[in-house]
Amino acid sequence: MNNLKMLTGAMIVVASMVLLFSCERHCVDCPKEPEPPPSGKYRLYAFNAMSANGLLMSIDIPADTIVDSVRLDYSGNFIFVTPDGERLLVTHYNNDYTNAIEIYRTRDLAHMGTSNQYGFYYFDGTDNYGILVDGIIQFIDPLTLSPVDTIFKSVRWDGYLDTVSNEFFAIADSAMTIYRIDCSDRMVTDSFSNLYGRNIMKLAYNRLTNDIYYFTKISFDLALFVQYSCDFDSVMSVTSLYGSTGAIAISPNCKKVYVTDGGMGMLGVIPPGQIWVFDALTHNVEAWIPDYNGATGKSILPLFGQFIITPDDDRAYIGEAEGAGGASAIPVVDLGINRIIKTVVPDSQSFMLGATAIALGPIPKN
Repeated sequence: MNNLKMLTGAMIVVASMVLLFSCERHCVDCPKEPEPPPSGKYRLYAFNAMSANGLLMSIDIPADTIVDSVRLDYSGNFIFVTPDGERLLVTHYNNDYTNAIEIYRTRDLAHMGTSNQYGFYYFDGTDNYGILVDGIIQFIDPLTLSPVDTIFKSVRWDGYLDTVSNEFFAIADSAMTIYRIDCSDRMVTDSFSNLYGRNIMKLAYNRLTNDIYYFTKISFDLALFVQYSCDFDSVMSVTSLYGSTGAIAISPNCKKVYVTDGGMGMLGVIPPGQIWVFDALTHNVEAWIPDYNGATGKSILPLFGQFIITPDDDRAYIGEAEGAGGASAIPVVDLGINRIIKTVVPDSQSFMLGATAIALGPIPKN
């Protein structure tokens, strides 16, 4: 009798093990250990620059975890990443109305030095060349940041560099003309003045369609988003916005154009909330990204500025609009579903005003 009980027990154990292994292989409802979040594809840098005690952060993408941060005792604006991913350039506004560039090491945000070459930096993604714009256009060595050539004068800082065609687009002539510059020959190859509006800003270019996009400011609470065809030398579409403080971004395959409507929060001008998604081939609205956090179901104050798209076209990260005067933390957009899926924030005490400037770069070397 005892032998029979032992045999029966052994058979039950064996059957249980077989069922367990079968479940692991075939049962979709079997409990599994949670997978760790992905990490290590890109690095996003964010700067809360509106106060004299701003926070500079380094964020791992796509894990969306903050790997480093440092307090800065100055205010500023834009940030830029060098092509090697090793240095971060942060604009610095002084109390005596002078400006500078502070240089930080990306792997630990250690301060490396100061440069008086204040301006807006563009890099081609390699060690070939960089461009510095501050009233004039200077080609610079991307390693030393030293100017090597000057080709144009009296331009706005908000130009656009297409790193595939190696063409730079600059706004000049009292913001009424756009110049096309060949970065290989470092010379102007074309100009466009048959534009809609007089105050051109927030420039972007689509090499697939040969279209130029820009904002033209009408008043503090009204701007127009213009889609202009270089081939036909004419405006293809005009869309009204609640202000000129948003941004324009183009998908890596150049088939979609994203437009944020930044409004002017400090003056009470709040946009409706959607982020525009245009079909680049038809110039029509394809979709809208709503202003709510999918993780919490709560609305986000839609004072959206920079719209940075990852090279794999998977996600986008949103900065705070100029003149927002306070907004949420960094929204993260899933571009596959056109939804904000979460926000990145360390804690409410140290990051209350959102990211006034964001920049994407490669993972820094250890």
